[in-house]
Amino acid sequence: MPWLVLVDTHISLLRSYEAYSGETYFSLCQKLAEEVVFLLVESVVDCCISIVKPSWSGAGHQLSEFSKDVDHLVEEIRRLSAPNAWSQTSEDFTDLISWALRECFRHWGPSSDVKFLIFTTGDYSSFCTTLHCESFQNSHEEWSDSYFWLISLTNASLSQDLMAIHSQFASHSRIIPLGPSLSSASSRPLMDTIRHLSKTVLHSCCPSTQTVENTMLLGPPALIMFGRVMTTVRLVPELDPPNANGSLGRRLSLEVFGFMHASDLSNPPVSSRHLVTSLSSSPDSMFLPLLLASMQETKTVAVCVLYLNESDSEGNPNPRRVLWRYGFIHQFDTKTPVLLLSVFHTDCPGLPWLGQFEHLAPVADFAGSQLYNDAEGSSPFPVRVPDRLSYGTNSLASIPESSKTNRAQGGGAPISSEPIRYVSWVSPASLSADVNKVLRLGRRLPEKANLFFKELGRVKSTALAYGCPELLTEIARLTLAAHEHHAGSPAGHHTGASQAVQGHLKRMTHFLKNTFDSPAL
Repeated sequence: MPWLVLVDTHISLLRSYEAYSGETYFSLCQKLAEEVVFLLVESVVDCCISIVKPSWSGAGHQLSEFSKDVDHLVEEIRRLSAPNAWSQTSEDFTDLISWALRECFRHWGPSSDVKFLIFTTGDYSSFCTTLHCESFQNSHEEWSDSYFWLISLTNASLSQDLMAIHSQFASHSRIIPLGPSLSSASSRPLMDTIRHLSKTVLHSCCPSTQTVENTMLLGPPALIMFGRVMTTVRLVPELDPPNANGSLGRRLSLEVFGFMHASDLSNPPVSSRHLVTSLSSSPDSMFLPLLLASMQETKTVAVCVLYLNESDSEGNPNPRRVLWRYGFIHQFDTKTPVLLLSVFHTDCPGLPWLGQFEHLAPVADFAGSQLYNDAEGSSPFPVRVPDRLSYGTNSLASIPESSKTNRAQGGGAPISSEPIRYVSWVSPASLSADVNKVLRLGRRLPEKANLFFKELGRVKSTALAYGCPELLTEIARLTLAAHEHHAGSPAGHHTGASQAVQGHLKRMTHFLKNTFDSPAL
């Protein structure tokens, strides 16, 4: 697939860029073109690039050799002549683009899909006249398979000649204004800014480079550690850690500190998911396949903590690391040998059915049957199956005898002072089964009234602990709707039964009304 790269030679590109001393818009365009060419060669399959070398002195324009050699292409970009007001003529800039396309078609054939990257400042230019712009329209059908990306270092206000190209190839042309991104990133070192802008350009030109195969080189490497074993990986898409003081870079490291059954974790709320791939250059590249095989065999996930390793202004590593977030490494599915990293939100300290992440530890570290102690901040990791607690209410009947004994000996606060006990639901999927059970019992009122209200109290405690009181609203609505349907049926019910049902429904509404009116909700 042929690609053409052109750096605008308008005199306005000689203006200095204030944020970086000694840099002009032309030199910034050159550096950006070099980085984009590097990413294209590394990320796009069957990519052959040629650099357009304009000449306004009468020597004639030239195209460099179509190549995938990055060093050769970068050298050609660096050899481009800077804009010269004395050598430029009134020749239309679109004539240069027309010539470059014709030369490309001579080399690749008339049916080739040519990709054209034009780097400019986006400032107004008086190169062309109305006659030139109108004459350019005649080539639209001839070059219908050509694609243009007009990359502006300022805004989308292009010169007249470039706007003529954009208007004629509207369906195959796109303006990429980098002014806002360039301004916001100007506090970074120059090359960091150029790399950031080049990724934006590449993703705009080639959305497919965001797939698994083509984005391996876009993000910085991350380090995965487990005990004394470690390996370097790539995360796709890139997980950008925040910068410190603008000039300090931060590298991401993940430390696996435990495993738990996938069924215990269920589907927790996460902020993002990232593909984990091993770098071929890593000496410990077999660690990820070993980790995947072990998790497949035991049906577990690896819980990890994400650290930010700081580096100084010269890029040297700093031993100090900062705890950033929590996450877990797991397989994509049981049939696909792919590892994913799921990252929790920054303000997520734990999960309702697991407790705080910072308190998780092996079960062997805890003695006795009291697994949870809020006062001491202790919680097992993972939860032992024989000691899984029920949903729990304020009644003594729902509390294990061991917990009563410990509390009587001063092991916790009085039971009556706890509106909702701190409990664990290691199988969150069971909540849906309990909701279905309540709905079934609700349809069989009044004969199942006692069991209905018992199960409704359990589900109420669960819903409040999960933070979803809306679930109770839907249960009440569905129960009322079921009895409205039966009341309107031709068969009807006995008057006594109907009155009993209405009484139980009013009791249910009153029982749940206290929840809906609570200030905490």
